[in-house]
Amino acid sequence: MRTRDVVSGAAAGVIGGYVGTKVMNPVTTRLQELAPEADKQREKAVSPGSPYKIGVRKAANLAGVKLDDKQVDAAASAVPYSVGIAGGLLYVALRRIARMNPVLAAAFSGTALFLLVDE
Repeated sequence: MRTRDVVSGAAAGVIGGYVGTKVMNPVTTRLQELAPEADKQREKAVSPGSPYKIGVRKAANLAGVKLDDKQVDAAASAVPYSVGIAGGLLYVALRRIARMNPVLAAAFSGTALFLLVDE
């Protein structure tokens, strides 16, 4: 595989993942707003907090890094984009390296993200 193909594939994965995340954020927000109030209250009662902040704190602890609340907030806001970009890169790798067809690569990368990051 040529360097240009790798770079263009990586760029496509990053851009696709970023755009996908930008599109999904308002969709997810709207779906949460439409949920019945009783469901929202039940979820809030059992939720230990923002899954992104919890994940950032766990990752920092595993790495032996101490983060203050401002750093946790900043890192947590980047998590959805990091996940989206990783999914975009996985899709491109499956298409270009594994030569999967587009539907199968999309299903595989989407399922992998769901299994790894489901909140």
